[in-house]
Amino acid sequence: MNKALLVFFVWIMGWGFSTSGVAREFPEGKFLDRKKSLGMQVIGDANFEKIRSLPNKDSDRVLAEKIAYLEIKLEGGETNACSGFLIGPDLLLTNHHCVYINQQLVNASSIRVYMNYLDDSAKGSDVAVSEVVSSDQKLDYALLRLDQPLGETYGWLKLATNVPQFDNGRKYEVKIIQHPRGRSKEIARSNSSIVAQNQDTLHYLADTEGGSSGSPVLLKAGPQEVIALHHVGSKKYNEGILSSSILPNISKWLNDVNDDNQITNPDPRDPSNCANPWAQGCPCDLNPSAQGCDWDKVP
Repeated sequence: MNKALLVFFVWIMGWGFSTSGVAREFPEGKFLDRKKSLGMQVIGDANFEKIRSLPNKDSDRVLAEKIAYLEIKLEGGETNACSGFLIGPDLLLTNHHCVYINQQLVNASSIRVYMNYLDDSAKGSDVAVSEVVSSDQKLDYALLRLDQPLGETYGWLKLATNVPQFDNGRKYEVKIIQHPRGRSKEIARSNSSIVAQNQDTLHYLADTEGGSSGSPVLLKAGPQEVIALHHVGSKKYNEGILSSSILPNISKWLNDVNDDNQITNPDPRDPSNCANPWAQGCPCDLNPSAQGCDWDKVP
């Protein structure tokens, strides 16, 4: 099959292949579960917001500090783009298909991680990956160890151990902080309803593009824990692998961080620090007087 036909085939299948300069998303990501879509489709224009346009104390901007842009240098000068996020002082989670090419693991030294890519004209400083400590092709995850403890500067996200059961009886929406098409950091949080949940997967309408692979999927309102790892998209819905399916495979490395996978020194601006995140008025940006959410008292 020639290259033109391959690109057309991948586009038709909705695998999220795209190009942006020298950055492109890997085409290997495939749906793990297509059983249900509930007949829903993405409608309207793309709903991406630049993180840099949010107020400095906005809770989603604070969360975004923990999300990374990944560049993987390949032989021949190509550069592949993905997203990822910190889950420990020196641990970053992304997709398996971001670090495996033709079923071969890329050299860890070829992966560069950027935490402050907020302006399209400058990615900021980068750090290297020292090793890939765990990965799984079916669940499409890869756990990377960085050569610097960036989590001590930016904090990290918690993976949800018990994901609520989502159904049609109640409308849930998600948000995804990402680097679509290799652009500077953005968030999709409009027209983002969950449409289905299966054994290992979550389907939702939040917008993504090539380069969004490896982004964290969080509830728009509720506990600010990662409920899924985004890994593939289509014209009807996008798909993430449930955190609760990935966590058993990587818990031993998280236990090295601390016993309960909690941030040791939580950022008081983080909405997960509400006394009861499920209560009405949380997350904290909706209830600034909630415990740990008094913006005026943030150091």
